[in-house]
Amino acid sequence: MDAIERIEMALRVDIAYCLGQKGALAYLLPQNFHGKFSKHRITKGKYSGFTQQQVWLQKFNASVKRNSKTDFVQHHQLKYGAQLPVWAAIELWDFGMMSTLYAGMKVVDQNLIASKYQVENGLIFAQWLRSLNHIRNIAAHHSRLWNVNIVDRSDVSSEFIGLNNAKPFLYLCIMKKLLNVICPNSLWGSRLVQLFLDFPILESRLVNIQQTGCRIGWHKEKLWQ
Repeated sequence: MDAIERIEMALRVDIAYCLGQKGALAYLLPQNFHGKFSKHRITKGKYSGFTQQQVWLQKFNASVKRNSKTDFVQHHQLKYGAQLPVWAAIELWDFGMMSTLYAGMKVVDQNLIASKYQVENGLIFAQWLRSLNHIRNIAAHHSRLWNVNIVDRSDVSSEFIGLNNAKPFLYLCIMKKLLNVICPNSLWGSRLVQLFLDFPILESRLVNIQQTGCRIGWHKEKLWQ
């Protein structure tokens, strides 16, 4: 949660800065997103007939309503009107809303943000964010994480080749990569290394640290130094 919260705050700023250059209410306008997100209509389920952006806006408006008594929401609505500018709206996004909106942004904007974190392209980065949101939800509910099968999986990019995308360790590596940019002096990586090294070796071998998806000697690799 420590790592994901830092990543969430950084990405909120990145998205707000990118969309904010297009206008204070850019996040509400279909023309600022790619067609699959803003034009194509869902054909099945409870949101049939809506675009993905319209579904996102429903969730955002529900968040505004829930937080209507919050000081900054009340202040803005009384002084400026109903719609919050993107730099204020980001405070009402959870990680899932943020990752969904990023995935709907135009490719050029996705790539611009992804490049800041030395990620190959925005498509890969969008997958990473969706996976991190899944892991965040597991952690937030205090559910078993260390050997869980990840449902929202990301493709294994070339820098993490050989890691299992169904296990948490790949996503811990992704978090470390992002934190190296967001807060390079963070001790999160060394704390995680120590946590793994402290894992007990059990005689039964039915439970072992490799069930996280890690590989032997990982803590000596460049990413974790």
